[in-house]
Amino acid sequence: MIRNAVSDIKASVIQRFLERCGPLGASIKLYENPTEEIHEARRSGKPIKLFAKGANMLSSAGQGARARLEENYLFDTRRFPTFVTGEAFPVTLAASEYLFFGSAIGQPAANNGFSPTVVLTMSDVETNMDTASQIPQGKDYVLTQLGISFNVDIATANLAVMLESGAIRFEKQGGQYNLKHGRPTFWPSGMGMGGNVATAVGGAPLTIDARSNGVPDIRAVRKLSVPRVIRQKETFAYKYIVPRTSRNTLGAAANNQLSAGIIMTIWLWGGQQDAIPV
Repeated sequence: MIRNAVSDIKASVIQRFLERCGPLGASIKLYENPTEEIHEARRSGKPIKLFAKGANMLSSAGQGARARLEENYLFDTRRFPTFVTGEAFPVTLAASEYLFFGSAIGQPAANNGFSPTVVLTMSDVETNMDTASQIPQGKDYVLTQLGISFNVDIATANLAVMLESGAIRFEKQGGQYNLKHGRPTFWPSGMGMGGNVATAVGGAPLTIDARSNGVPDIRAVRKLSVPRVIRQKETFAYKYIVPRTSRNTLGAAANNQLSAGIIMTIWLWGGQQDAIPV
């Protein structure tokens, strides 16, 4: 019986996915509803339904929904500079810690630096977070790629400022664990506009207009050899940290100048497992 159970687990989609992720494939665990929810169900006389995890992707009680594994992005966007009334360009990029994944769909977009007169609330275009700063119950992510991209019409000078003026930091469980990723240039997006031919006036040679973080090819991204695992109810955040208003290419002058508002996106690609009780 034990052998059959192990065979069932290894045959499941999620197990095969985790096996490709290295050592994580050996750690199969069963996640249940919080204890207080189970107690409440017992008190109210309602049937106890566990989230679907484990052998054959079903809960141990056989009552949960079948879990489904999909490959998908987990992403969030932010506007730079943070919008202010009466904004006039050029604007200096302020030294600060800019939070990503701190707002969910339906929450005020001003939290992410957007103008409330243009983007009132966060939508599917700005993020796909269901809950702010946290993975909702019933979902787990095993993420294998990280990329940082910008709006496709960003000016070259503005792209240079964003790529070199700040650094990316990953935090988990309220900052108890963090990884300092360095500048966005280390994390090419594989997205953008490239190879657009622009004809100069007066018979000058043709020039190629290519603006993106790295080669605009979805295959040209940084892959995580050790997958990033973010489980249900875990809190996490990415931060774009700007330490000063001057890039290290010049002296004391404030030269983190943006000539227009731009959008920065941090995205993660990998497996999204949903287990919704029925």
